[in-house]
Order: sequence, then structure tokens, then C-alpha cells
Amino acid sequence: MRVLVIGESGQLARALQRTMPAEHEVKFWGRAQLDMQCLAEISGKISNYQPDCVVNASAYTAVDKAETEGDQAYAVNCEAVKVLGEIAEQANFKLIHISTDFVFDGAKSRPYTPADECGPLGVYGETKLQGELSLLKACPAACIIRTGWLYGRAGKNFMTTMLGLMQQGTDLRVVCDQVGTPTSASHLAAIIWKAVGRHQSGTFHFSDAGVASWYDFACAIQSQGLSQGLLKSPVKIQPVFSEEYVTAARRPSYSVLDSRELERSLDWKPVHWQQALDGELIGLREIKQ
Repeated sequence: MRVLVIGESGQLARALQRTMPAEHEVKFWGRAQLDMQCLAEISGKISNYQPDCVVNASAYTAVDKAETEGDQAYAVNCEAVKVLGEIAEQANFKLIHISTDFVFDGAKSRPYTPADECGPLGVYGETKLQGELSLLKACPAACIIRTGWLYGRAGKNFMTTMLGLMQQGTDLRVVCDQVGTPTSASHLAAIIWKAVGRHQSGTFHFSDAGVASWYDFACAIQSQGLSQGLLKSPVKIQPVFSEEYVTAARRPSYSVLDSRELERSLDWKPVHWQQALDGELIGLREIKQ
């Protein structure tokens, strides 16, 4: 199958590169190959490439900056996604689009299902939601996979940022009242490759198993980082409430996702986030060696 992955340098794209199956002919396009803010370029270049499947792993993800850069976020997360949907519908190729837990307001106390009502709290979440709606209107057969708390051995993310600060000996203050599920980029990549070979359409959720706060996640990174020799000594990690850590954009206080539908349809055995973290840390250690 001829697969085009939009996104080249992000943590998910790099996980997709590392795990891509040999049976597919895969191309990765970064910003140099495709400017997602140039709608005419999107249509022309993808039509010329003639893919069997497109995976959209690109997005405007600067959650706080989106509050003041709404036009840019909207262009990438909504307008470009709509164009992708229109091309997919016209050319009849499979389209897999990655979305976010930020489409929810976090008011629930049970895992969110794909059918739950959305209510984004900020501009980033709103642009991602509008992108989903525009995509399904243009291409009802598209596959949307929402995820959250994504991290991995490559790129800038919570795990690599925390490890860097811990290696510097910096004591940390980490939010303890925002709850979700840390999700390995490697596992999301594996799910995407499974979806490439199946006839999935509609909106789905994917995360690793279990529940954690950012504070829990930071503590686990330190504990497992020490065990694996990535850290020499512990730092103090202090739990703080969201009101003490003010950001431009509001975050959902609860964004655990119910992934059971996608797990069943793709024969995926859930992995607890702490086990997944161990795997990503092992991968990071191998890179550093």
C-alpha cells in the first residue's frame, strides 16, 4: 500500500518512521515538502502523489499560543484538514486523522467515549473539534483517532522535558489535579499502522491503560529513570493545584479516554501507562548509548 504520512519531525511521525511495516511503501512529508497553511499546495501535491492512504500526523499543537494565534491554529487544524477530506473523498484514498482529548471540557468523572458531547475549553481544542467536524462532512469514511498526554523517546514532550530538568537537579512543581492517561507514541503508532490495513471509519479513542495526574506521571518518570540509569539522583517533586500554575489556556481537569471500541476492532491488548513508560525509557537509553 502506498502510504503518505503528513508530518516528519514530530514525536508521532518519528514513532511511525521507527515502526513502519515493510509491506507498505511509505513517504513522510514535513513542512519543506508540504505547507499545511497553503491549501492549494495541499490539493496539488497530494493529488500528484496518488496515495492509497494518508495519515495526518501534523497539527498546530501550541495550546497556550493558540489563544493569541487563533488564525494560524484554525488554518492548520481545521481548514487544511477540510481540504484533506475533500481530496480523500474525490480520489478515494483512506484518510486517518489524529485529534485530541482537548475537544472535551473535563467535567465528567468517567472515561470519555467517542460519542460523548464535546466542549473544548480553549482555542486549540476548538480548532481541533472544528477540524473533525469539517473532515467528516467532507469525507464520511475518514478515520479520526483522538488521543491525549502523548509522549515518547523522540522530540519535546513531558517525559523528555521532565528528564532534562531532573538531570539538571532542578526541583519541580507539578500539577496534581489534572487527570488523564499518559500515552506512548510508539503504541499510538502501532495502532495507526493497524488501522492503515483495516477499513476503519468514524471517530475513535486511543490511550494506554490506567489513570494518572501530571504529578503521578512525573514521579513515575523519576522512579523509573533512576532504575534505568538515566538519572543519577532524585529531585524534589512538589504537587501543586492548577490555580497555582496559571497558563494562557484552560486545560480539562479530567480527560481519560475510553479506548475499548478501537482496541476490540484492531485486536489491541491494552498496556498500562507505567509499563509503556518503561518501554519508552528503554528506547531513550538505547538512543543515548
